Amino acid sequence: MFLKVIYPNGTAGMVKATELQQLLKSGKIIAFLCSEGWIEARRKRKSTYPVERRRNSQQSFYARF
Repeated sequence: MFLKVIYPNGTAGMVKATELQQLLKSGKIIAFLCSEGWIEARRKRKSTYPVERRRNSQQSFYARF
């Protein structure tokens, strides 16, 4: 089975479904087409809280008491 993909330079191509996971991990594709539609592969996750608002492990432990 082949899937349509988009490479970082903007070109489209087809890859084997068995190669998809390795290409995602290596960052060689930015999107692929599946039954639900196009999936963006390099979406960045953003934290909802600034780093300074997070408790360290000791504060988390004592916060329960």
